[in-house]
Amino acid sequence: MRIVFFSILFFTGLPGAMPSLAQSGDFLEAIRLAKERGDRSAMTKKYRELAAKYPNEIWKASAEMEEVLLPPDTNIVLNSEPLRPALDTLLRIYESGIANDTSQRMNWLIKKSLLTIRFSALYGERRERALLSCFREDANACPSALVDEYFLIVFENYRSGKSGLIRLINIWVEFEELFEHRLQSMDENEALDVDELRKELLGLLPGCDEGASAFRPDRLKPGLSRDSLAAVFKWVEITDCRENFQEGALEELCSKEFQSAFWFRKLASFTSNLEQSAAYRQKAIDLESDPLLKAVDYIDLSLLQKLTLDFAAARNSLKTSAGLIPGWGFPYLKHAELLVSGASLCDFSDFERKAVYWAAIDLCEIARNIDESASEDATKKIFSYRQNMPTTHEVEFRGLKAGDTFPLRCWMEIATTVKIF
Repeated sequence: MRIVFFSILFFTGLPGAMPSLAQSGDFLEAIRLAKERGDRSAMTKKYRELAAKYPNEIWKASAEMEEVLLPPDTNIVLNSEPLRPALDTLLRIYESGIANDTSQRMNWLIKKSLLTIRFSALYGERRERALLSCFREDANACPSALVDEYFLIVFENYRSGKSGLIRLINIWVEFEELFEHRLQSMDENEALDVDELRKELLGLLPGCDEGASAFRPDRLKPGLSRDSLAAVFKWVEITDCRENFQEGALEELCSKEFQSAFWFRKLASFTSNLEQSAAYRQKAIDLESDPLLKAVDYIDLSLLQKLTLDFAAARNSLKTSAGLIPGWGFPYLKHAELLVSGASLCDFSDFERKAVYWAAIDLCEIARNIDESASEDATKKIFSYRQNMPTTHEVEFRGLKAGDTFPLRCWMEIATTVKIF
């Protein structure tokens, strides 16, 4: 099916076809005679003469050359060795177009790729290079069929031992990004076709056991690179094979080979153990020098601490995050959420539990005042929290009035003020 598709695409032509050469009458005569006699060798000889005389314009003769040099049977893929000189001539014409016809460069790359695919028995390695050139030129303009073919070649090379799993994973990640981009601009039917192709290619990736074996630390260490380490994480994310990989071994690689916050963030998202993830996130914080990245790390750490019910530690992480980036309202909003969600852990009276919303409002007010980007979210939270505050009757019953200080102990260790609206 794939061969038929390529043949149809090739012979229906591509947009932007250029006019034929008209510099010499004998060229047109040579074409006529070659057609009548079916003489590809005469045409190839004429090409060499023209290439020497018009080295930057020979691509303009592509339509006439294709008509004479390509075999009439579009399904020919076997016994094509006798065609080699004629096909080589066409490839040189396409390469001339790639080099000189800049406005149609992508079309020439597609033409070259299609020819090497159709006659893959002759152009094994050139086929892969041609497809890669097309993909690298403009992945979004490269036809899905060529993307499919290129990934299959990479997969075949992996299976035959010509290339490793790392290259296969890295190519897949590029394709995944390409598929996501294309799906956003396609109609429903086209999107279904692309999604089916994506699933088909995803099914070719190694399973958990095979991947874990290929990524064993003792195999990675001799030639370990950042790309290798990144491929490990990518493979785990794609296949969800966390249980098949030794986290301790991966931590060893990150610690000994590439001590950086980036890799420990990866480890933090890699492990399903919350306490271990928090430890990795703390390691990333210790290694990070950029205040903004460190502040974001503290936000992430606070979430992990909250999930393990260490609310006091989560509070401290949020306060540290807020101190690193003055004028950033997000940590204050997260602190407000933390107070509300963790009040049930405290031995509070009903009035004290409601008073927690006063403290949450205080934090939202800070966020709204210092950070315009947080204003809308802070306003919504304040409106919601007001519905849960102590009523005026409850405040007066306690002998309190608006503006009085009201402390909240437990893990919160915060003082708020009485509010009456």
